[in-house]
Amino acid sequence: MHPDLLLLTIQARHTLMLGQKGFGDLLGASRRTVQRWDGGKGGPSADQLARLASAVHPRDASLAARIAAAAGTTIEQLGLVRPEPAAAPADTPALRPSSPPSHLIDTVLCAAAEALNASPSAVRPVLLVAFRRAREVGLRVEDVEHSLEEAMEKVRPKGSRRRR
Repeated sequence: MHPDLLLLTIQARHTLMLGQKGFGDLLGASRRTVQRWDGGKGGPSADQLARLASAVHPRDASLAARIAAAAGTTIEQLGLVRPEPAAAPADTPALRPSSPPSHLIDTVLCAAAEALNASPSAVRPVLLVAFRRAREVGLRVEDVEHSLEEAMEKVRPKGSRRRR
């Protein structure tokens, strides 16, 4: 077993307070197999290391991440933590205030009112209900926009142009 992997397994056993038998039971290996690993002969498989990372994670997330890396994966891929959201592309405006100024919200409201040829005060409750429901079911604005565009494409007469 590679010395770094041996050190990780020893740290994991210490963190989990397991002897060779308990460690083997956790990984589906015999005590004798764990003794061989401790002697530098062979080592846990990638699946066993993933199982070990899952067991260690509640007690030591950093160690779990190192064990997952030794298994060729990450704690995110193992489902132990949520992946970090992807950074916005460079061409995406960085204007994302934590609490959007009302004038930015008003631009959305007015665009909807204009599309309906209605007053903003008539459109506001409709948008509120729609955005609230989208949030409740986990939709992103982009998801809603794409779905609505597809639905409009299906009902638009052939030959008419898309308005933006």
